[in-house]
Amino acid sequence: MISSVQNNIQSRCYMDTLRSPTVIENGTADDCRSSITLHLIDYWRARLPAGHGLPRWSDIELMDLYMIAANIAVKDVISDGTDYVNRFWGSALTAALGFEGTGVHVSTYQPISMRTAVQKRYAHIVRTAGTSMVRGHISTMPDKAFLPFELVHLPLWGKSDKVEHIISAYDFDPH
Repeated sequence: MISSVQNNIQSRCYMDTLRSPTVIENGTADDCRSSITLHLIDYWRARLPAGHGLPRWSDIELMDLYMIAANIAVKDVISDGTDYVNRFWGSALTAALGFEGTGVHVSTYQPISMRTAVQKRYAHIVRTAGTSMVRGHISTMPDKAFLPFELVHLPLWGKSDKVEHIISAYDFDPH
């Protein structure tokens, strides 16, 4: 019994020492180069309302995005950004990252450094209603070290005129 507790503690300590993904470049949707991220951006922009505002979750049909659906994640914003839960998690994310994320809360992500980085990025999107692009490589998972990626996060309004969802596209082969 003691050895399994020690193993659990050692495992958690190890996970806590891992770093978040190595970011090579931060930017906005305008900085994306990947055909996958650009596909989602074009779809999102085509749904921007005339005048001002953001597309709503109700404007999004994942079947319209079938060509890149495996590379998409959709987060629901909980309590104005105190947490986020994965409403949808594409199979390419599961294959690349090694875990199924549907229904998982960001507040449970490991390692803690990755969780913190993701929470800060999403909080900024919720607060500013801006887009976010990241290009870099995975450094948090020993078996996935140096896996390159480009991702884009795009805000969506829900029933009210505030960011209640974030739709993202991930390209793990951004050449």
